[in-house]
Amino acid sequence: MPSMSLSYPFPESPKEFESLCLRLFRRHWNVSDLQKYGRRGHGQDGVDLLGRNDQGKVCCIQAKRKDFHRSLTEKQLLKDIECTKKFKVTVERYAFATTSKCDPRLQVFCQQKTAEHRKKGLFSVELYSWDDINDLLNEYSDIAESIYGPF
Repeated sequence: MPSMSLSYPFPESPKEFESLCLRLFRRHWNVSDLQKYGRRGHGQDGVDLLGRNDQGKVCCIQAKRKDFHRSLTEKQLLKDIECTKKFKVTVERYAFATTSKCDPRLQVFCQQKTAEHRKKGLFSVELYSWDDINDLLNEYSDIAESIYGPF
């Protein structure tokens, strides 16, 4: 009998959302040393979470907690992508994790940026909406339970 997916509420603060992303992406990306990079207010070059995968490649995440009715824009993504190009180490994989709803325009934008970057030897660009993150919370139910308690 298939189990039903749960819908989790998104965290109240940007700090809580960043912590949730840290725990989820350590597992999902298999980046055990993923850690918070700097803190709010510091020049973070578009990076909130930073680590190296098993092949030694640098993986970064920008966590964007938005109010329920607000969305990310291409302009916001582009600003962080450009900052990350100037990052102090060579980035292989870069993702936006957001509480915004899934937006096909932004998904296509990230795919286009990845294609452009591949031609130039730059990092991939991924987008994880709250829908995607909710799916990950259901996939990694032990992490979800440690954050939200048993359901």
